[in-house]
Amino acid sequence: MGSNDLGKILQKLGQVRRGSFWWRDNLKNLEQFKELAVLQMQCGDTVFFWQDKWNGYELKSEMPELFSFAKNKFISGKKVLGQEDQTQLFHLPVTEAAYSQMEHLMQTLENLPQSDNKDFWKYRWGDRFSSSRAYKLMKGHQQIHDIHSWLWSSYCQPKHKVFFWLLIKDRLSTRNILRRKNMLLPSYQCVLCLQNTEETSYHLFLQCPFAAQCWQLLNINSPILLPFPEIADLFKDRINSQFFMEAVILMCWAIWMSRSDLIFKGIQPSLDEAKAIFSLELLLLKHRVKRGISARFSQWTNSIL
Repeated sequence: MGSNDLGKILQKLGQVRRGSFWWRDNLKNLEQFKELAVLQMQCGDTVFFWQDKWNGYELKSEMPELFSFAKNKFISGKKVLGQEDQTQLFHLPVTEAAYSQMEHLMQTLENLPQSDNKDFWKYRWGDRFSSSRAYKLMKGHQQIHDIHSWLWSSYCQPKHKVFFWLLIKDRLSTRNILRRKNMLLPSYQCVLCLQNTEETSYHLFLQCPFAAQCWQLLNINSPILLPFPEIADLFKDRINSQFFMEAVILMCWAIWMSRSDLIFKGIQPSLDEAKAIFSLELLLLKHRVKRGISARFSQWTNSIL
């Protein structure tokens, strides 16, 4: 798509109000989409004079009093530049504040070079559209915990990564989540302990006595007072290995599988069974780590198993 085509499309999108529901839904993002564009007005035929931000100006925002007196709030830049008496664009008389803004606008238009060239539209980052850059600009920047990058760069299997992602987002189907979804269960208490405590992700993986015994296998002692993802920094310091994330993910997996085996298979949880699940999944990672660090990984696994 050329830079000039972008301007024509934007103008047409603002004028056309009919179409399919899918297209009308897309039009809701029109203003955000325009924020991605940089416009240099030349002849003005693809520019909304008041609505668009041209040559660094967005008159609707910068001159709100004068804008309130405009006869046509969607007039094109070309019609404004071609108007002999530009005061006729407004409902007269105007207020003192609007008149001051009008004088400033007239001076701006006088200094604007007249040209028959096409208006120049381009994206902030260049002439070519980039969905990733558009997404970043429209969504903005958000500071998140490093656990997210640690998770997706780990050597765990995809099923383990998705499982842990659901855990740190508090979307894992614990009994607490099922209750919040209005699912009827005989009990919402944790099945791994006798504390009569509701099975939340925080309790199941960090506070439950059975989970505490599992974490002791990695020399992480209770009480653990921080939830996910803040607890990841403590795990990183305690395990003190570049493979700490793999250990955390697979230990959580072992706790989850012990819980599921009890609920669905009637197998009583035990520390030895949880350790066996953890060890098996950890040894399978030998086939996923890079060759350059496979020896280091084997040495680390031997030290903790």
